[in-house]
Amino acid sequence: MIEKPLLVGIVPTVRLFLNEDPYEDRYLFVNNYAKKIYEAGAVPIGLLLDNGQVNEEALKICDAFLWPGGSKIEKELYKVLLHAYKHRKPFLGICMGMQAMAVFSVMIEECQKLHKEYEKLTPEELSVIYEQMKKENPTLTILENPNIHGSVTVNRENISEAMHKIFIQKNSFLYENYQDVQTRVVSLHNVVVKRVGTLFDVTALSEDKIIEGIEAKDSSLNWLGVQYHPEITDDKLVKKWLNRKKEF
Repeated sequence: MIEKPLLVGIVPTVRLFLNEDPYEDRYLFVNNYAKKIYEAGAVPIGLLLDNGQVNEEALKICDAFLWPGGSKIEKELYKVLLHAYKHRKPFLGICMGMQAMAVFSVMIEECQKLHKEYEKLTPEELSVIYEQMKKENPTLTILENPNIHGSVTVNRENISEAMHKIFIQKNSFLYENYQDVQTRVVSLHNVVVKRVGTLFDVTALSEDKIIEGIEAKDSSLNWLGVQYHPEITDDKLVKKWLNRKKEF
């Protein structure tokens, strides 16, 4: 029997312009992410929104999800994380994707404080928790310039100028991937994670103590978030992350 390849849903980097011109809704998918998924033997599919809404039927056909970098986390897209969490599907967050995972982990904590079971949590309840949390105790903050993460305008010729060291915890997936307690990575961001919920362990920090890697504490939940961009310099990470699914 031929094994069906995994379908990996790529969360859209979305700019929604709510006006009368339908061509002003833009969906941008970074080719490098799809390339890495194909190289891992899986098939990427783009999760296009349905009139600005996440379509649950589209989520059901996905075996795993990748949330790439971008400029703004759309609240509606937390429904993808909620679906993956409820159904124990692998999730990889890169740059903004890791930030969304961190926010989601704090939302789950807030849910627990309200004595709500996440299995019964509706997207609407999640949205209310998100708005309250954002006002009272934000999970993300903006870095001051200059910094080692996003101050350099990167192109193909100067990638090395955007690289910096990260320090990795042993007994983590990132250590398993790099086989070292430190490596150099490319960062392209000015928003950083201040805290994560108990869903995650912080497994990598930068030289200036910014959170660079988070991994689910539950070994049966194949969730990984990285603040940097492995799709630029790392040929192994996406494939190793996808292959972890076969262990559970």
